[in-house]
Amino acid sequence: MLLPEPVQSRSRDTVRACITAAVELLDEGVAAVTVEAVHRRSGVATGSLYHHFGDLNRLLAVARAVRAQRSIEVPVRAAVARYAAATTVEELARITRAQVVGRDTPEARAAVRALTDAIAAARDRPELRDVVAGIVRAGNDRMDAALAAHRDAGRIASDAHPRAILLVSRAFAHVRLLDDLDPRPVPHRDWVTVACRVHDGLIDPRPLPPPARLGPDRRDALAAGFVTVDLSERTDGELRVVRLVERARDLLLAGGPELVQVARLRTEQGVSAGWFHRTFGDRAGLLAAARLDLLERTVAAEVRSYAQLVAVVRSPAELVEAVAGWVAAPDVSEAVQRMRWQRADVVVAAHASPALGLEAGRVVAAATDEIADVTRAAQDAGLLRPELAPRAIARVVQSMVFGPLLAELDGTPIAREDWRRTVRRALTPLVT
Repeated sequence: MLLPEPVQSRSRDTVRACITAAVELLDEGVAAVTVEAVHRRSGVATGSLYHHFGDLNRLLAVARAVRAQRSIEVPVRAAVARYAAATTVEELARITRAQVVGRDTPEARAAVRALTDAIAAARDRPELRDVVAGIVRAGNDRMDAALAAHRDAGRIASDAHPRAILLVSRAFAHVRLLDDLDPRPVPHRDWVTVACRVHDGLIDPRPLPPPARLGPDRRDALAAGFVTVDLSERTDGELRVVRLVERARDLLLAGGPELVQVARLRTEQGVSAGWFHRTFGDRAGLLAAARLDLLERTVAAEVRSYAQLVAVVRSPAELVEAVAGWVAAPDVSEAVQRMRWQRADVVVAAHASPALGLEAGRVVAAATDEIADVTRAAQDAGLLRPELAPRAIARVVQSMVFGPLLAELDGTPIAREDWRRTVRRALTPLVT
């Protein structure tokens, strides 16, 4: 059990004080949550803290779960109430657009960041994952029911999948965290224009046009470029640095930052303590380098996939179908799925560390620029609407990896064809 449940009232007060202090400190960044800091803020003796929680990691996990609960509870309650009040297609569209605008505020992003932090940390802690998944699933169940009621009333298409619609919409909120890192963030107006178009498509009650059919040659060309991440050894740095960073990265993917132990890595790689500290400063510096390496490789894979996709398709309908197939790909490897989970950790860590945030912002900006360049070419070729901002469309492309991740956490099965149909609905307004 993740949350301690002492019998005595006094002990319950102690547990609550520790959790409150840890949540407040976590808002400042995970590095701020130390036993001494929790003791100073809560007034609880360190012995009592260890008695109730066992160690700092468990307290930190509880604090993350509490923040995740808070980040979902109020927005979901408000959204369900607004959806319940809609009685026409036009009212539903207005409410949905208002929700898109309302999510694009500093307060809303802070809530999304708290949830993203919990999701990232939950990957390698089964007890936390169960709690966070339950929190996310409960919120999704309520939203799912609200959207299903509109589908049953004919205000959303009869073949729409409410859960998939919800997860694509949530992915849009998560991807905006990249703009907090990007030194050239997508302007609010550009983002809202594109995001509202996507959401209009998601809830459009009209039937979809028939999907485009790609020939075998083009399907093979698309498959060759999709979701493959190059993890080969770099050649652009000192070999000792490259190997240490890549070993730390592999440990991050295997089980999270707790596996990255400096003493063990120094022995394994045959480097001295002095060399390590001159090169990385400390463990946090090595973790930052490993996270940055991971981010660079995953975004490079996405850029390659999107560029390959645009190069192969010949019509707007084919573009929509190709992206839908990309998102709903059934054969994504466990390694790629782990990298998607770890991306959330990188984004959260970059928000908490100015140095990592600066470097991560450089990577995000460069990848967004590359996707935007491909998008401009697609607009020039008549594949995408020319009046939409290319960097805003780039964010839509970058959001696509978050939907399957959120679906995995939610645990409610969504058939591949439902994913494809939902992505087709989302993207059709961007091409027609």
